[in-house]
Amino acid sequence: MGMRLVLNALAILPALAAAQNAVTLRFAPPVGKPYTYEMKVDAGTRNVLTMRMTMTATKASGGTSTVVTTFGNMTSMGRPAPAAQLAQIRKMRVVTVQNANGKVLSSNVDNPIPGLPNPSSGASVAYPARPIRIGESWSGEVKSSAGNYKTTYKLLSVGSYKGVRAAQIEARAKSPRPDVKISPIKYWVEAATGMPLNFDFSAEAQGQKIRTRMSKV
Repeated sequence: MGMRLVLNALAILPALAAAQNAVTLRFAPPVGKPYTYEMKVDAGTRNVLTMRMTMTATKASGGTSTVVTTFGNMTSMGRPAPAAQLAQIRKMRVVTVQNANGKVLSSNVDNPIPGLPNPSSGASVAYPARPIRIGESWSGEVKSSAGNYKTTYKLLSVGSYKGVRAAQIEARAKSPRPDVKISPIKYWVEAATGMPLNFDFSAEAQGQKIRTRMSKV
Protein backbone atom coordinates (compact mmCIF):
# COMPACT_ATOMS: atom_id res chain seq x y z
CA MET A 1 0.00 0.00 0.00
CA GLY A 2 2.79 2.40 0.93
CA MET A 3 4.68 1.76 -2.33
CA ARG A 4 1.49 2.26 -4.35
CA LEU A 5 0.94 5.67 -2.73
CA VAL A 6 4.51 6.66 -3.53
CA LEU A 7 4.14 5.60 -7.16
CA ASN A 8 0.85 7.46 -7.49
CA ALA A 9 2.44 10.60 -6.03
CA LEU A 10 5.37 10.34 -8.44
CA ALA A 11 2.97 9.94 -11.36
CA ILE A 12 1.25 13.26 -10.72
CA LEU A 13 4.44 15.26 -10.09
CA PRO A 14 4.84 16.34 -13.76
CA ALA A 15 1.26 17.65 -13.84
CA LEU A 16 1.79 19.54 -10.58
CA ALA A 17 5.02 21.08 -11.88
CA ALA A 18 3.31 22.20 -15.07
CA ALA A 19 0.49 23.80 -13.09
CA GLN A 20 2.93 25.65 -10.85
CA ASN A 21 4.84 27.01 -13.87
CA ALA A 22 1.66 28.23 -15.57
CA VAL A 23 0.39 31.78 -15.17
CA THR A 24 -3.05 33.21 -15.93
CA LEU A 25 -2.77 36.72 -17.34
CA ARG A 26 -5.77 38.99 -17.15
CA PHE A 27 -6.28 42.70 -17.68
CA ALA A 28 -7.75 43.81 -14.35
CA PRO A 29 -6.23 47.12 -13.23
CA PRO A 30 -7.31 48.23 -9.75
CA VAL A 31 -9.83 51.07 -9.95
CA GLY A 32 -8.40 54.38 -8.82
CA LYS A 33 -4.73 53.36 -8.81
CA PRO A 34 -2.63 55.55 -11.16
CA TYR A 35 0.21 54.07 -13.21
CA THR A 36 2.62 56.75 -14.44
CA TYR A 37 4.99 56.13 -17.33
CA GLU A 38 7.72 57.85 -19.27
CA MET A 39 7.73 57.24 -23.01
CA LYS A 40 10.74 57.96 -25.19
CA VAL A 41 10.91 58.00 -28.98
CA ASP A 42 14.35 57.99 -30.60
CA ALA A 43 15.32 58.43 -34.24
CA GLY A 44 18.71 56.79 -34.56
CA THR A 45 20.76 58.10 -31.61
CA ARG A 46 18.68 61.26 -31.22
CA ASN A 47 15.76 61.58 -28.83
CA VAL A 48 12.87 63.22 -30.65
CA LEU A 49 10.15 62.91 -28.02
CA THR A 50 9.88 62.27 -24.28
CA MET A 51 6.44 62.27 -22.67
CA ARG A 52 4.91 61.50 -19.28
CA MET A 53 1.52 59.79 -19.13
CA THR A 54 -0.69 58.35 -16.41
CA MET A 55 -3.16 55.49 -16.85
CA THR A 56 -5.90 55.10 -14.26
CA ALA A 57 -8.75 52.59 -14.28
CA THR A 58 -11.95 54.48 -13.51
CA LYS A 59 -14.44 51.63 -13.80
CA ALA A 60 -14.56 47.83 -13.77
CA SER A 61 -17.79 46.10 -14.70
CA GLY A 62 -18.89 42.93 -16.46
CA GLY A 63 -15.36 41.78 -17.20
CA THR A 64 -14.29 45.08 -18.76
CA SER A 65 -12.12 47.91 -17.49
CA THR A 66 -12.28 51.58 -18.45
CA VAL A 67 -8.86 53.23 -18.39
CA VAL A 68 -8.29 56.97 -18.70
CA THR A 69 -4.87 58.12 -19.93
CA THR A 70 -3.77 61.69 -19.21
CA PHE A 71 -0.55 63.41 -20.24
CA GLY A 72 2.04 65.53 -18.48
CA ASN A 73 5.38 67.06 -19.40
CA MET A 74 6.77 66.63 -22.90
CA THR A 75 10.05 67.46 -24.57
CA SER A 76 10.66 67.46 -28.32
CA MET A 77 14.14 67.34 -29.82
CA GLY A 78 15.53 67.84 -26.31
CA ARG A 79 13.54 71.01 -25.66
CA PRO A 80 10.47 71.46 -23.45
CA ALA A 81 7.23 71.77 -25.35
CA PRO A 82 5.98 75.36 -25.69
CA ALA A 83 3.59 76.37 -22.92
CA ALA A 84 0.58 76.62 -25.26
CA GLN A 85 1.22 73.14 -26.72
CA LEU A 86 1.80 71.66 -23.27
CA ALA A 87 -1.50 73.11 -22.08
CA GLN A 88 -3.24 71.36 -25.01
CA ILE A 89 -1.51 68.09 -24.24
CA ARG A 90 -2.60 68.22 -20.61
CA LYS A 91 -6.22 68.68 -21.67
CA MET A 92 -6.12 65.56 -23.85
CA ARG A 93 -7.57 62.33 -22.42
CA VAL A 94 -7.71 58.88 -23.95
CA VAL A 95 -10.61 56.75 -22.68
CA THR A 96 -10.11 53.06 -23.46
CA VAL A 97 -12.36 50.12 -22.66
CA GLN A 98 -10.67 46.71 -22.59
CA ASN A 99 -11.90 43.25 -21.72
CA ALA A 100 -10.19 40.78 -19.39
CA ASN A 101 -8.04 39.49 -22.25
CA GLY A 102 -6.73 43.00 -22.89
CA LYS A 103 -8.64 43.40 -26.15
CA VAL A 104 -9.44 47.05 -26.87
CA LEU A 105 -13.21 47.33 -27.27
CA SER A 106 -13.24 51.08 -27.76
CA SER A 107 -10.80 53.99 -27.58
CA ASN A 108 -11.80 57.63 -27.72
CA VAL A 109 -9.68 60.76 -27.47
CA ASP A 110 -11.08 63.81 -25.68
CA ASN A 111 -9.58 67.14 -26.78
CA PRO A 112 -7.36 65.53 -29.44
CA ILE A 113 -4.36 67.31 -30.89
CA PRO A 114 -4.30 67.18 -34.71
CA GLY A 115 -1.45 65.02 -35.97
CA LEU A 116 -0.67 63.43 -32.59
CA PRO A 117 -1.46 59.69 -32.52
CA ASN A 118 -2.75 57.87 -29.46
CA PRO A 119 0.47 57.43 -27.45
CA SER A 120 -0.99 54.70 -25.23
CA SER A 121 -2.12 52.35 -28.02
CA GLY A 122 1.12 50.34 -28.10
CA ALA A 123 0.86 49.46 -24.44
CA SER A 124 -1.94 46.91 -24.82
CA VAL A 125 -1.27 43.16 -24.86
CA ALA A 126 -3.76 40.50 -25.99
CA TYR A 127 -3.73 37.88 -23.23
CA PRO A 128 -4.62 34.22 -23.83
CA ALA A 129 -7.89 32.84 -22.53
CA ARG A 130 -6.08 29.99 -20.75
CA PRO A 131 -3.19 29.58 -18.32
CA ILE A 132 0.11 29.85 -20.17
CA ARG A 133 3.49 28.30 -19.41
CA ILE A 134 6.96 29.72 -20.05
CA GLY A 135 7.91 29.12 -23.67
CA GLU A 136 4.31 28.84 -24.92
CA SER A 137 2.91 31.11 -27.65
CA TRP A 138 -0.52 32.50 -28.56
CA SER A 139 -1.99 34.81 -31.18
CA GLY A 140 -3.82 38.12 -30.94
CA GLU A 141 -4.36 41.45 -32.58
CA VAL A 142 -3.31 44.93 -31.51
CA LYS A 143 -5.23 48.00 -32.64
CA SER A 144 -3.37 51.26 -33.10
CA SER A 145 -3.72 54.53 -34.95
CA ALA A 146 -1.53 53.05 -37.72
CA GLY A 147 -3.78 50.00 -38.22
CA ASN A 148 -4.43 46.54 -36.84
CA TYR A 149 -1.44 44.29 -36.20
CA LYS A 150 -1.71 40.50 -36.24
CA THR A 151 0.58 39.50 -33.40
CA THR A 152 2.17 36.33 -32.05
CA TYR A 153 3.06 36.42 -28.35
CA LYS A 154 5.42 34.25 -26.33
CA LEU A 155 5.82 34.05 -22.56
CA LEU A 156 9.57 34.37 -21.92
CA SER A 157 9.69 34.34 -18.12
CA VAL A 158 7.88 35.07 -14.88
CA GLY A 159 9.86 36.87 -12.21
CA SER A 160 10.43 40.20 -10.53
CA TYR A 161 10.53 43.57 -12.32
CA LYS A 162 11.37 46.48 -10.01
CA GLY A 163 10.11 44.49 -7.06
CA VAL A 164 6.80 43.48 -8.66
CA ARG A 165 5.88 39.96 -9.79
CA ALA A 166 5.76 40.26 -13.53
CA ALA A 167 5.63 38.35 -16.80
CA GLN A 168 8.06 39.01 -19.63
CA ILE A 169 6.43 38.68 -23.03
CA GLU A 170 7.79 38.88 -26.55
CA ALA A 171 5.42 40.02 -29.29
CA ARG A 172 6.05 39.69 -33.01
CA ALA A 173 3.68 41.96 -34.90
CA LYS A 174 2.96 41.80 -38.61
CA SER A 175 2.63 45.33 -39.96
CA PRO A 176 -0.38 46.04 -42.19
CA ARG A 177 2.03 48.11 -44.28
CA PRO A 178 4.62 46.13 -46.30
CA ASP A 179 7.08 49.05 -46.19
CA VAL A 180 7.20 49.04 -42.36
CA LYS A 181 9.38 46.55 -40.47
CA ILE A 182 8.76 46.05 -36.75
CA SER A 183 11.24 44.45 -34.37
CA PRO A 184 10.09 41.95 -31.74
CA ILE A 185 8.41 43.90 -28.94
CA LYS A 186 9.57 43.12 -25.40
CA TYR A 187 7.05 43.69 -22.61
CA TRP A 188 7.08 43.36 -18.85
CA VAL A 189 3.53 43.27 -17.46
CA GLU A 190 2.31 43.13 -13.88
CA ALA A 191 1.23 39.53 -13.28
CA ALA A 192 -1.60 40.42 -10.89
CA THR A 193 -3.24 43.14 -13.02
CA GLY A 194 -1.99 42.80 -16.60
CA MET A 195 -0.90 46.45 -16.56
CA PRO A 196 2.23 47.26 -18.58
CA LEU A 197 5.44 47.96 -16.71
CA ASN A 198 7.76 48.35 -19.65
CA PHE A 199 7.89 47.88 -23.41
CA ASP A 200 10.57 48.44 -26.04
CA PHE A 201 10.49 48.07 -29.81
CA SER A 202 11.80 49.55 -33.05
CA ALA A 203 10.16 50.20 -36.40
CA GLU A 204 11.83 50.98 -39.70
CA ALA A 205 10.34 52.64 -42.77
CA GLN A 206 12.02 54.30 -45.74
CA GLY A 207 15.43 53.84 -44.16
CA GLN A 208 14.44 55.61 -40.94
CA LYS A 209 14.59 53.61 -37.70
CA ILE A 210 12.41 54.72 -34.79
CA ARG A 211 12.73 53.20 -31.32
CA THR A 212 9.90 53.55 -28.80
CA ARG A 213 10.28 52.74 -25.11
CA MET A 214 7.88 53.12 -22.21
CA SER A 215 8.60 52.41 -18.53
CA LYS A 216 6.61 52.76 -15.35
CA VAL A 217 8.13 55.39 -13.07
